[in-house]
Amino acid sequence: MKWKVQKGGAYLFFPGDLATFDVQNADRYKRDGPVVSTKEWKRTVSRYDFIDEFDGSATVVDFVYETFLQTPNEEWFVRFTSTVENGGIFHTDLNGFNFDTHHFRDDMPVQSQVFPMPTLACIQDDKMRVTVLSEHAQGTASLEPGTMDIWLDRRLNQDDGRGLSQGVKDNVPVRTRLRVIMETEGYNKDKDAEFEISPLVRRMWEELNHPLEAFGKRVYESAETALKQQGTFAITNDLKKISGEMSNDAEKNQIIIKNFL
Repeated sequence: MKWKVQKGGAYLFFPGDLATFDVQNADRYKRDGPVVSTKEWKRTVSRYDFIDEFDGSATVVDFVYETFLQTPNEEWFVRFTSTVENGGIFHTDLNGFNFDTHHFRDDMPVQSQVFPMPTLACIQDDKMRVTVLSEHAQGTASLEPGTMDIWLDRRLNQDDGRGLSQGVKDNVPVRTRLRVIMETEGYNKDKDAEFEISPLVRRMWEELNHPLEAFGKRVYESAETALKQQGTFAITNDLKKISGEMSNDAEKNQIIIKNFL
């Protein structure tokens, strides 16, 4: 979905007309999950059902959005809709460790009910909790019962008079992964209790924001093999040794020396 706006800038959001994307002519296929692709964005979905070690069952869905916003005065977001009766109560994190609870108010403008989402947003009732995790900070809101809006990108022509002295026009292709976790057990269902994430969500949060880094070392039998697989960049600084093991072709040896210098 998207907001078509007429004012606002890097710091201020003023909602305009709410619109949906035309997906009638979108391409649909499967690659690591169902994919919907248009000229401006692509969405890939991967779903996992499992019973975890914390004695709770959950459904986990990864939504990967690849966007490149070039239309002026539009703010793109994704709206997740559920059957959760959250009563206007909406939770976000402050820094990945502490959490804040928000209450929707009909007497307040929309822009006052959009909050920072460093990594997490959540709604719940006594039957289900829906949590959205992100790899990076975004804006979020819960403007209707059972829904969560997560901002993907924004492009604005005008300045909002808050110090930047220009609009927001430096958009680049963006890849956003949102992980939606639907839990029926394993969380505190008392609506008056202080909000805390479940052990499963904590594990998913760690996995998404602190992924395991794999390091390896490729071993070659000779410098000739290394040069063939890595182009003109070798794994040793001994130019005489490299030149000796390679063929006597003068052009190849000149390319090797040039890249090392």
